[in-house]
Order: sequence, then C-alpha cells, then structure tokens
Amino acid sequence: MALNKQEKQLAVKLYTEGKKWREIYNAFPHKDPEEVRGYIRTTKVYRERHSHQSVETEIPQQISAGEFLDELVKFQEKVKQFDSHFDEVNLQPFNKPYITIINWGDWHLGAKECDYKKFREDFEIIKNTPNLYVVMNGDMIDNSIENTHKGTRFEQIITPKIAKELVKQFTEDLKGKWLAIVSGDHDSWSFITDDFQPAEYFAKHGKAPYFHWGGILNLKVLNIPYKVVVRHRYYGISRKNTANPHENLWRDTDADIVMLAHTHVNMASQEIVSERDRLKVFLNSGSYKIWDNYHHKHGFKNSVAKFPAVVLSGYEKKAWVFPDFRDAIEFTEGVLG
Repeated sequence: MALNKQEKQLAVKLYTEGKKWREIYNAFPHKDPEEVRGYIRTTKVYRERHSHQSVETEIPQQISAGEFLDELVKFQEKVKQFDSHFDEVNLQPFNKPYITIINWGDWHLGAKECDYKKFREDFEIIKNTPNLYVVMNGDMIDNSIENTHKGTRFEQIITPKIAKELVKQFTEDLKGKWLAIVSGDHDSWSFITDDFQPAEYFAKHGKAPYFHWGGILNLKVLNIPYKVVVRHRYYGISRKNTANPHENLWRDTDADIVMLAHTHVNMASQEIVSERDRLKVFLNSGSYKIWDNYHHKHGFKNSVAKFPAVVLSGYEKKAWVFPDFRDAIEFTEGVLG
C-alpha cells in the first residue's frame, strides 16, 4: 500500500533529520522498505543531497595541422643551414692558357695494405705543382667501423680517428687546389652509424665544395667552357667494361668530362663525338689500397696506385688525357710550358 500524505511528510522529515535508512524503515513497520526508500528518492531534499557532480577535463587548444606545417617549414629552412653540400658549382674562370685536373680518389687511408709511400710522394708533387687542381672522388679513409663489412677492422693499420685527423690535415694543406670533394661508400659508413659525414668535414677544412655523392663543375679556362660531372659511383658497373658507368653518366648529362672512382681501376679515355663543342673524356681513379680481402674474394686484380688527369686548353675546346697525372705534369711542362 502506498504512503499517505502524513506518512510521506514523516518520511521526508526523518530523512532531513539525518536518520539512517533502518531507522526510517522502523517508523513504518507495515510498509515495504523499498516503497519508503523509493518515495524519498523522488523528493527535492534527496536530489539536493545527492546531486551529480560532473567530471570534465579541459583539453588544451591544439595547433591546427596547417599552422603546424607552417612552423615546420620555417624550422626545416633553419636545419638546412647545417647542410653544406652542393649539386652544381660555377667556378671562377682560370686566367691561364691551360689547367690540369686530377681525378684523385680511393685513398683508403687507415688500411693495412695502403701504399702510403706512394701517397706521400704524390701528395708532395700535387702540392708543389702550379695550375694543378684536384677532384677528390671519395673513400679518403678506409673507415672500418661498426656496421661495416665483417672482418674489415682486421685490415686496418691505424684507427679511423687517426685516419680522419690525417686526412683533415692533408685537405688543409691543399687549400686552393680543391675543385670538389665527393663522398664514397667508406666515408658514408660514418653517416649511417652516427650522422657524421667525413667527406663534408674534410671539405670544410679544405675550403672545397662538397658534392656528397656527386655533382657538376662548370668551369672556364680563359673563355673556354667545360662541364665536369663527378661522382664516386654510377649505375652500370662492369668488371669487363670499366667505362660502362661513365658512358651512362655521359649520356644522362651534357658533360664534357666524367670522373668516377669506386672500382679502384685506373682508366683514362677520350673519344671524338659528333656533338658540336662537346668533349667525351672519361677518367676513373685507381687506389692506394692495393689489396683487400673483399676484392680478392670476388676475383678482382690488385689495385694500381695510379690516378688519371686531364689537361684543358684555354685557346680552344680541347683536352689531353693521361692515366697517370705525373705524365700530365711532364706534358704541360715540356710541351705546353
């Protein structure tokens, strides 16, 4: 039976006074406790005492995707200021009737089987010969560090740290002769390990353009223009045809001279082409690292510590190529001198 008016008033009074539920039920011995409790829950006093407290968390205002990208672009431009590599460089004209350029790569300083005596002799000749300029075509250090080919560290005679210090000093000693410095595979092992690029570091100390994997040199001897494309390696490497990647790179560009390295095979060649005012000169660097286990395993011959050079004329678009830069020096001193 439902509560009458007087019972309802009593129930509210008892609840307002703070009586416990059991005491309220006892005041209505002939009523169902749930009926008493159900009525009290409908009253204002119950709702006020048990009002719901909302829980809401204020979410910070998020930046819009568009605004974030705007800020990211600004930051990206700042980050690029740490990157000093070039894709193409226009050199100042050489005010000489001729210049000689050496494709000098694959030093591999630090390797046990490196011909250090020959390197020292070549370095002094290059340093003291006027009108002789250098493209450093990668792998200046052997750089056997973590994450490189297994076992290569056993082919080292000095640590990578010492090798880096030697090369830094050598590049500083040849300031004014560098046309470009390119990164090779062994140099880039540092990059994939700890984001340090030795070739870029050497280029800064030698005041040279840093080309990373490769780039273009636009130069003039007097008023004669030449375009030189330099890379450490290019697609199409062939054990039977050393000039195959040079041919591919020459076809892919409008270069006069293509300089590559990587294979440790010394090569210099020149062909007559039908294109007007275009040369076809291919140079590939030898290496001071005469022997290593990797080459021996794959059946390659020992490397030859010989480095090609090209002599460029300032009177007409003409080049003379030499497998050994020493012969180029003799030519310029004896024939052009």
